[in-house]
Amino acid sequence: MKSTKFQFTRHLLSCNNINEGKLFGKNFEPGATIYGIFETIKYAQREEQKKYFTFNHVYVSNLYRTWITAFLLYGTNLSPTDTLNIYISPFLKEELQYGIIKHGNFPKKISIMSKKFLAFLDQMYMFCMENKNLEEINKLYTANNRKVWYKSLPTTIVLTLPPGKFGNIQTIVYKKQKNNINSCYELTSFYKIEDTAGPSSSIEFTQTGNLQKFMEWYNSPQNYYGNQNEKRGTSSIVNIVSHSRIMRAHLSKFTTTLNDLPFNIDDDIIGLKDIRNSNTWHFITNENKINQKPKSISYLTNNFDLQKGVPNKSIRGIAKSLEINLKSYSLCSKKGKTSSAKEIYNKTTSKKTLKSYCNKPKKI
Repeated sequence: MKSTKFQFTRHLLSCNNINEGKLFGKNFEPGATIYGIFETIKYAQREEQKKYFTFNHVYVSNLYRTWITAFLLYGTNLSPTDTLNIYISPFLKEELQYGIIKHGNFPKKISIMSKKFLAFLDQMYMFCMENKNLEEINKLYTANNRKVWYKSLPTTIVLTLPPGKFGNIQTIVYKKQKNNINSCYELTSFYKIEDTAGPSSSIEFTQTGNLQKFMEWYNSPQNYYGNQNEKRGTSSIVNIVSHSRIMRAHLSKFTTTLNDLPFNIDDDIIGLKDIRNSNTWHFITNENKINQKPKSISYLTNNFDLQKGVPNKSIRGIAKSLEINLKSYSLCSKKGKTSSAKEIYNKTTSKKTLKSYCNKPKKI
């Protein structure tokens, strides 16, 4: 198993990345920006990128912007007959940036976040199947392209949590209504879910992540999800969506032959700021690569298959304007869908389907 490769991808452009959150520009659990959503879809459709995002099993952190990213990147290249499996996993959470302030990088209860994820899915239905004349979005991704894309999505999404006290893997299931490709998603399974990856869970989910520890966990008997590897050519690859800081921290553990500098993509001397200043950038590595000798920057870049994602620095003004101009549709806004999604869905003793907001009349 130690020869297994791991593809780590940074999440999409979030509300906090452009300071559009509710408290000093930050949300407790930031969602996706409108710009980030559609540029991520287009990124996954690029001919040179498709090969990286074709599998239907993806490991993510317990912060829901990684769930959204997994859905957009991998769902884009699947079909309606596929099931997208998303596994909330240990050692992948972003570090706390502000000491005791937990906004942005600390999980909320799964009872809240499962509903918030449903609100995101509903928003995608509205963007793609209902509102055809949103000119600002049409410039990013045409109404026809949005409709075609939505119809091609997997009709089933399974969000999987670590085992509860009885040792069983737990699943939260979202399905398009009646398996109809034209319909919105609904939450069909949230029965007696124990929050095993939320704010009161183990340190593997509440402290700063570590990619090396994740790979070691994956390759160990403690991996309760089993091995979900994609066969890509001669390699067996695990697909993960994670966060920038812990990804950069992992790369910095490697040493370059340039004055023995760490392979720190934040460093101007290394010359990879175009990758650093992007979302959805990604690289491939394995568990036992960490002990290698110093290598040239070009060797490390190629060896990691380090790929630039969606640029985020030069476009922040555009992204912020979209959130302001389309405030009623924003997942960052102080009112609207994000606020509604905060209602706690606690029907843990009921098998009743939770209907999506898209069953309700919309105000434009």
